[in-house]
Amino acid sequence: MKKVYIAGEVIKTYNLSQLGFETCLQNRYDKWLGKDKVKVRVNEFTPNRIAITIYRKYGNWYQAPSNYTQAPNNASMLDWDKQIIFGEGYFEGGEADFEHHEGLYIIARSLSNVITEYRKTAKENHCSRIKCLEYVEALDHFDFAYNF
Repeated sequence: MKKVYIAGEVIKTYNLSQLGFETCLQNRYDKWLGKDKVKVRVNEFTPNRIAITIYRKYGNWYQAPSNYTQAPNNASMLDWDKQIIFGEGYFEGGEADFEHHEGLYIIARSLSNVITEYRKTAKENHCSRIKCLEYVEALDHFDFAYNF
């Protein structure tokens, strides 16, 4: 299996089952964001692909995902979703408040830029290299997959 960078740490999947990986992620998110702020489901767990769904509920500030697309043929990722995947600002004992958004703008990042950043972070942390990162956003969750 692989070494993946997710939720602010390197997880070695060598000795983990699909359920073990899912439990590891759920525990990490619960420690960081607070119990039941996100729910993790690992949909696929093979040597060539790890696919995950993260259920989260943002407040009324969050509109249909298509509102945040930067250009018709340029996929983008909501910045808060990117922070969840990368574990940006991870610390234990936090409590996320997804209901409120304090900024003036909803930030979405170009998916190609997110992939470049992930590859750099993975390399710095000696993780397995990805061929691509898939991402699909919905109102109550997002799906993403590492393809190796």
